[in-house]
Amino acid sequence: MSFHQFRLSSDILKGLKDVQIESPSALQKKIFNEVESGSDLVINTTSSEKPELGYLLSLLNAISKSERRQGTRAIILASDTERAKEIDEWIWAIGYHAGIESACLTGEKEIKDELATISAGPVIIISTPKRLADILETGRMVFREVEELIVDQADKVEDFLPVDVISQRIINKKCQKI
Repeated sequence: MSFHQFRLSSDILKGLKDVQIESPSALQKKIFNEVESGSDLVINTTSSEKPELGYLLSLLNAISKSERRQGTRAIILASDTERAKEIDEWIWAIGYHAGIESACLTGEKEIKDELATISAGPVIIISTPKRLADILETGRMVFREVEELIVDQADKVEDFLPVDVISQRIINKKCQKI
């Protein structure tokens, strides 16, 4: 089984080659296909199986094939700062050849600086729920074009109130929730 069956762009395939991943696991294939179907999805698995590759490949592939590279299309909420950085590294490594840019908001900068980063319209935002909710409360912004809201490792998220705050700021009613 190879990634060619996913009909990935050549740039995404180059990224996979760079990170030395030659074929998807059965779980990654299942997740990819479910995400591609467009329905909301709950994934119950362990992180050792790298389930994030399933949803990231679908997301990165769609962005790489799109003419539109302005405005935030996906928000990924990670359970903690280290996980957010890990996901951001996957996006950078696999999306490099496609020129896909992301913003990882970890709280290492001032809120006003991270708000400016969001205002610039990165295609993908990765953050912890609390940090992004705090930034959004400060900036009073909404997301019109977000197509996917992903809560990675939701079982490790201690407080879902920030996730609800973020969800209310997404006004695209067709936003897929993973």
